[in-house]
Amino acid sequence: MVIVDDRPMFRAGIKSTIRSILSQSQFSEHSKLNEFVPAQSEARSFYFLIQVGDASDKAIMNNIRALKSLKTPCKIILYDYNRPIQYILPFLKEKIDAYLPGDFGEGDLKECLMSIAAGRIYVDTQTVVELLSIKGKGYWRKRRDLTPTEVRVANLLVSGLSPSLIAKEMHRKASTISSIKSNIFRKTMVTNVLDLAGAMGNSATGMRV
Repeated sequence: MVIVDDRPMFRAGIKSTIRSILSQSQFSEHSKLNEFVPAQSEARSFYFLIQVGDASDKAIMNNIRALKSLKTPCKIILYDYNRPIQYILPFLKEKIDAYLPGDFGEGDLKECLMSIAAGRIYVDTQTVVELLSIKGKGYWRKRRDLTPTEVRVANLLVSGLSPSLIAKEMHRKASTISSIKSNIFRKTMVTNVLDLAGAMGNSATGMRV
């Protein structure tokens, strides 16, 4: 685990939380990302927890790309971004693995790590709600027309339900809901639920959160 944060006490809190889940974790601590250049053979994988703070978007993006170019598998968790929250979207599209707010707690970090371990991108609920509240036309893709059933499934997906739970609620087969989900993603030109939330945010349809 690599922790990049200029606050020693905060780094200590992160380590304590991670050790409660992964007791064998080893840590490398740094105040700035450019202090650490991992050797390709040092470990089978790295988790980078990076406080971005007031860093420029260009610097953040360059660091993401540099880490993703490593031969060693790499998981990137960004947190404490101090600019308007909608500007994290390019980082998510650049395939970071998670984003947390600056005031994240022990439970948030545990949930984040479990999501990453399961192969899912993690964005905390607070940040998702803030993103959904933004109506700026420049941030979201416009949706194509969805059928009433597709709108309902889309709203349920955005509210956090899995396709299997949606199938139970709508009394449909799970395979049917999965097909509807694929159609929704195709029509709205998105590849994940977070982007779908943005696309639905510009629609006239009410959205469940």
